[in-house]
Amino acid sequence: MVELLQSKDKRDHFDPLGNGFGFTVQWFYYDDYPDTNRQFKVYEISTISDDGFEYLRDDWDSSADHVANIEDAEVYVEGFVKWDGCSEYHFGHLHFCSSRDSKAHIALMEYLYKRAFEVMGRDPEEEWDESENSLA
Repeated sequence: MVELLQSKDKRDHFDPLGNGFGFTVQWFYYDDYPDTNRQFKVYEISTISDDGFEYLRDDWDSSADHVANIEDAEVYVEGFVKWDGCSEYHFGHLHFCSSRDSKAHIALMEYLYKRAFEVMGRDPEEEWDESENSLA
């Protein structure tokens, strides 16, 4: 089990495409109930410099407007997952250039749901059934 404090310093790097980029996820919880919920903020890694990951600046004017400080970065998605499986997501500016970007987004959504239960130290009420990935 991963023990998290109510801190912005608890971060995961999730790289669904295996190219070194991906997303940085910050995890939080509500007040005194760390085993019942997980809040998150996700930042998309836009480039890697000598100093590490960089992100698009919040309210960016150009796709070349990168920042290393995550506090100044645009939020890709934020929300929460609760013990009972309820979840909520608020998306920032989403732009996909290829099917790979769409697949990375889908992988991120699955990761957030599963990882939230892991860091809560709980099993989800319902298992993620891989056979249910089709909408048909």
